[in-house]
Amino acid sequence: MGLFDHPYVDATKADAAVSAGRDATLKAAQESMTLLRNQNNALPLAAGAKVVVTGPSADSMTNQLGGWSVEWQGVFGSGHVCCVGPADQIPPGTTVLGGIKANDANVTYAPDQASAVAAASSADAIVVAVGEKAYAEGLGDNPAPALPADQKALISALEATGKPVIVVVIAGRPLALGPGVKANGIIMAYQGSTEAGQAVSGRHLRQDQPERAAPGHLAVGGRRTRRRLLRQLPVASR
Repeated sequence: MGLFDHPYVDATKADAAVSAGRDATLKAAQESMTLLRNQNNALPLAAGAKVVVTGPSADSMTNQLGGWSVEWQGVFGSGHVCCVGPADQIPPGTTVLGGIKANDANVTYAPDQASAVAAASSADAIVVAVGEKAYAEGLGDNPAPALPADQKALISALEATGKPVIVVVIAGRPLALGPGVKANGIIMAYQGSTEAGQAVSGRHLRQDQPERAAPGHLAVGGRRTRRRLLRQLPVASR
């Protein structure tokens, strides 16, 4: 494979390698994403709808990629005490916020619970991106994976506004969602994609036919497609 002749990655070409694989990355994210709930046809959102976007994973490439990307415990920003990538090695990509903004000019980003609740009064819908931080192996050990208490509280506060709430779960495994199970829409977007945000916006939030699988059923064929597509990508994109 030439690894002994060229044992080190040329850092100056890393971003170009990742960018070259973004189309395949987007397709992998689209094929693996699953619509788990669509109460009262909350999705797709109407064109031009006023949308509030919030949640700890709404604009976080660190959370979106998860572990085993760039470094063992993920890219910079995960908050782990060791084994994360440097600040200048966050791969280019599209977050949930970026993807929605590209499709709708009427987007308000709310970085915290208070601002999200306040902005909800003039919104048609709220998209909240929650899930797990980057982890690998021992740091992710948990016999009962679930959303953290602060994310459950955020969802509860948003549901109390009476506006339609769409929960986007970015995680490497199924999680107990607590109040999230009552949301108008639930989309599972698996960790590991730089283009998950673009896939969320185009595949489920905006298309006329958002379901790729029956609600509550995992698209097994989609996961196989994702594994096949991931083999085509540069390592830094996976």
